[in-house]
Amino acid sequence: MWNIPAYTNTTSANNERLVNFILTIGLYLGAPLLIVLANVLATLLVAKEDNAQQMRQLQLLGLTKQQLLLTQQSHAVILVGVCLAVSLLAGGLVWSLTIHVGRTILYQAPISMAALLAGPFLMAVSMLCLLTIVNLARVYCGKCLTKA
Repeated sequence: MWNIPAYTNTTSANNERLVNFILTIGLYLGAPLLIVLANVLATLLVAKEDNAQQMRQLQLLGLTKQQLLLTQQSHAVILVGVCLAVSLLAGGLVWSLTIHVGRTILYQAPISMAALLAGPFLMAVSMLCLLTIVNLARVYCGKCLTKA
């Protein structure tokens, strides 16, 4: 896949090596991301009932829907912050190794810091948006809450 015997400095050989490099990195990063996604979904399914019970208890204690939403959103912000920190640390390590290998093999690989930061921040923003939608639906349309 790396086309190691192609030692020519032609543009097509360099383009082919760059495409092979990007595909290889995509494969190496894609499989662990699928495993992480499966683990997150399994954890959410397990924690669903516990969260519903906590919401019922908070409503029975007299919290309004706005206060319930604020409580749920504070949990979401903490979760997104932890995930962002972990993804920046892990992503920074993986990308620094990738950059090192890319510059060693492809001497002039175009690499920017935006590529390092874009993934974790896009993940954090999309995660916060998704959790906000879920929290809004759970608080305002949830059937698990008792009538006050």
